[in-house]
Amino acid sequence: MVEEAEPLIIDLHLRSIKNKTLFVPLTDPIMILYSVADYVVNRLDMSPKLYVRLPGMQSTMLSVKGAAVHPIVIFGAAGLPLMVLRTPPRIGEEAFKLYSYLAKVIVDWAERNEFERIVMIDVKPATSEDSKVYFVTEEKLVEKIAGMGFTPYSGIFTSEASFFLDECLRSRVDAILFIVESKKVKILLDAYRKRSPEAVERALQSVAEHDEEAVGNAIKALSKVSGVNIPLDRLPDFIKEVSEALKESIPQLARRARPSTFGIA
Repeated sequence: MVEEAEPLIIDLHLRSIKNKTLFVPLTDPIMILYSVADYVVNRLDMSPKLYVRLPGMQSTMLSVKGAAVHPIVIFGAAGLPLMVLRTPPRIGEEAFKLYSYLAKVIVDWAERNEFERIVMIDVKPATSEDSKVYFVTEEKLVEKIAGMGFTPYSGIFTSEASFFLDECLRSRVDAILFIVESKKVKILLDAYRKRSPEAVERALQSVAEHDEEAVGNAIKALSKVSGVNIPLDRLPDFIKEVSEALKESIPQLARRARPSTFGIA
């Protein structure tokens, strides 16, 4: 008796591309990483290549030049050894629980299609004026990544990255998590700790200027480890556009934001 098995689709056109990297931006309170993914996709002229159906994920859609795009999409460009996973910029608690399933589907796909690595990027509040980029990876890669100028991270993290790291550690796909420091995130968290509406409003005004330094550092880290050149020449204009959009959203952010959003009781 032949056992039933779920059919798999193998993307043979990807096999000829060597040293492939899949970039997985995580979620953060001020959408720094969503901006990183947006810039990379646009600067490298990527387009949607694959859709991922994840039952239970909130119905957040994306529009690219008037065309609706599935909320979970993998972007790429012909012959480019870098692809980008795009998910909704913000997810609720229930959707967060689905990331264990999403991670398994994505890592299985990456392994079948011979990806070398999955690179995730997260954000943490800055601890000094010199914003650092930390990393977490498999033991065999620690010395190599440290040699690139990044700082090893020690501590506990509970973001979506833990799901992807867990799956990668049980596959042949390397996993690298970068944790980029952000001064804007620190400003916002400090304001919420004060529990003052005025302080929060001032912080939101500052956050609306966005964090070009953090976005740039994240892009540089991705470029260095993937070996793909991602020019930063258009970043200032891009940040300006994002800032204008964020400023229009400040009243909505002020109404909806809660201290628990940022891990503060």
